[in-house]
Amino acid sequence: MRAKGLSIQVAVSQAALTVNQYVNPIALNRIGFYYFIFYLGMLILGTSIIYFTFPETKGKTEEELAHLFEGDQDRITIDGLEGGLESPECDEKQISSDLKPQQQPCGVDLTLRRVSKWTSAATIDFDNTKRQAAKTSSLPFDDASQAITLKPGAYLIDFNETTQIPRNCMGSVFPRSSLWRSGVGIVAGVVDAGYEGAMGALMEVKNPNGVILYKNARLAQIVIEELGETVEGYNGIYQSSTTSVGRDGIEKM
Repeated sequence: MRAKGLSIQVAVSQAALTVNQYVNPIALNRIGFYYFIFYLGMLILGTSIIYFTFPETKGKTEEELAHLFEGDQDRITIDGLEGGLESPECDEKQISSDLKPQQQPCGVDLTLRRVSKWTSAATIDFDNTKRQAAKTSSLPFDDASQAITLKPGAYLIDFNETTQIPRNCMGSVFPRSSLWRSGVGIVAGVVDAGYEGAMGALMEVKNPNGVILYKNARLAQIVIEELGETVEGYNGIYQSSTTSVGRDGIEKM
């Protein structure tokens, strides 16, 4: 927002300087003091435009100004519900009614959609040009109970919820305490500012007896944190993804 405002201010200033340099001498020579009447009219016009069309910014915080000028870009959407969380503050009134059952004091619960296992090796490099994603195979839930029994090991899980993070926030995914109390952990990367799409995580079953999970079980919680400024935002290969399965890199030519 600041960058855009500064760019407009510099452009207008340079245009005004150009007029002063090349137009003012000619106008004063042709019509004399009448040219100042023209300037007075421009000042009245400019003042009227500012007074009647510009939004009031006095007394507003930086976050309120960002929402005022950038609108829904500063709203957080979870599960495709606009306003799922309107700000990183832990305010009950800012949780969408459809997410109320999943609301926690400082975040929103994420629920299990799919469990997958890896079936091949992966290749990771520095700039992703040689990246080869590991192949995965989805594990079925029991048709009758809608549950799945997982032995000790590592699994890829997809959540039902998708998210849309504004460019002045970031998200972090944490396991629910019921998981680690049962010998199960969840690891997920940072949900970058500007990211839109599916959410998933690595789940490690360390309990030697395994774990039984029901479909739509609450496994993790996403917590939204406010950044100090608005950033460019995520624009990588996983933007608008519908699954957490890895993707191959693109070889540079």
